[in-house]
Amino acid sequence: GVFPLGRSNDLDLGGLYFAFQTIPLGEATVIISLTPLFVAILERIFLGVPLPWPTIISGVCCSAGVVLLSYPAFSELESGTVTHLIGDAVVLIATVCQAIIFIIVRRTEEHFIVTT
Repeated sequence: GVFPLGRSNDLDLGGLYFAFQTIPLGEATVIISLTPLFVAILERIFLGVPLPWPTIISGVCCSAGVVLLSYPAFSELESGTVTHLIGDAVVLIATVCQAIIFIIVRRTEEHFIVTT
């Protein structure tokens, strides 16, 4: 419940803060758009939620779009390439943590009634 949610939130926000300093904001934003795909994949792996064909097709298209939009950054060979690759890896980890947060919140919502 609360502990995994807090740790995922820390890794998510810390990773995004680091990534925004090391890679271009546009590239980080494009990679963050993979969050719904990671939610679907993680729910399938850990919770057994079915993964319908439209979701699979959408995931492949989304992944291809991220690769195409991020390709210029991958093809540039600069002195800061290692830092750039670390930034890409960190934003991917942060995106997975964000997906974990969404799954935890969705699953705890089913057990608790929240009133405002």
